[in-house]
Amino acid sequence: MPGDSERASVATVGSTLSCNRSLVQPGIPRNCRCRWIQFGSFLPSRRAGLVSIRACALPVCSTVNGVTSPGTIEQLTIRVSANAVADRRGTRPISTQVSKNPDGVPTAAVRMLAVDLDGTLLRSDRTPHPRSAQALVRASSAGLHVVLASGRNGPAIRAYSDQIGIRCPIVAANGAHVIDEDDFEVAHHSLGEPYWSPVADFAEKSGTHFHAYARDRLLFFADTRWSEIYLQRVRHLVPEYLDREQLRGIEVTKVMLVDEPNVLDQHQKELAARLRGTPVVLVRSEAEYLEFLSAKANKGEGLREIARRKGIERHEIAAIGDYSNDVPMLEYAGVSAAVSNASEDCKAVADRIVESNEEGGVASFVDSILSNRRQ
Repeated sequence: MPGDSERASVATVGSTLSCNRSLVQPGIPRNCRCRWIQFGSFLPSRRAGLVSIRACALPVCSTVNGVTSPGTIEQLTIRVSANAVADRRGTRPISTQVSKNPDGVPTAAVRMLAVDLDGTLLRSDRTPHPRSAQALVRASSAGLHVVLASGRNGPAIRAYSDQIGIRCPIVAANGAHVIDEDDFEVAHHSLGEPYWSPVADFAEKSGTHFHAYARDRLLFFADTRWSEIYLQRVRHLVPEYLDREQLRGIEVTKVMLVDEPNVLDQHQKELAARLRGTPVVLVRSEAEYLEFLSAKANKGEGLREIARRKGIERHEIAAIGDYSNDVPMLEYAGVSAAVSNASEDCKAVADRIVESNEEGGVASFVDSILSNRRQ
């Protein structure tokens, strides 16, 4: 477009590019703002770990007191994620947020807050940090729609929301099962027998612990050393025991392998190759957990479904997490945070880093959002 201001930049993964100079076209008022736009393309560099980005100011409109004026954004921020480097297949959208305060919180009011459980809200003893739990109660009382998102199933997540004292929607099973605040099912993405069966075969041959979830049910073939460890971690759940033939007659939500991290690293490579081209995604929700889900399922998509039903826009959502399975949720949200104990890929897509789960990092993120809403 004639008159556009543009630049080309190269950034390392996880870095932030900001263009603070005016991007206003001649004759367009400077007081116009756009809170959220999507445009542009990722151009992967031949040098590993770099992404070349070309960004330009796009005309937008601002409506104040019923009067619409044309304009462009004056500040542009582009986040570069590891996924952008990995995707070398062509153009994909760039999410841009504007008008954020120094804490990385948008000046536009946040209406929804999505929070991961294990490693984020919960401490290593699997209990919520008191300061973080109290912050979620304050957020809910202030009118924010709090969403708890986890790899756990619905009843396990609901037990924590009841303990905290909030009634909220749930993104369970890493997005494969979405439930509203009244425990009605919003979405369920099942994993068909042709796709979980090869995982069960692999587990049997390799001696790896295998179990399945079917909505609210935890299903074991047998007890193992890892099944005992898993049950100690998830709490609130009592497994059902069945055989392979019985599982074939059940609508499976997801299946999991549980083992030492270095063992799962090798299993993940082998199974990813075997399942390539199928509608299955492999997700590491903790170092010892390897999950297999429908390709339609992730926390970002689950959050999108809840927000759509409540009429909440993407830029009005905040999210916080700690691990690889949280990345789609953080990328979808308008503003995001990672606790300091988060994995590197999670930190790379977050707008800000807060204290660890052991220090109540969720509370700091919530307080910054609530403080901004009062301004």
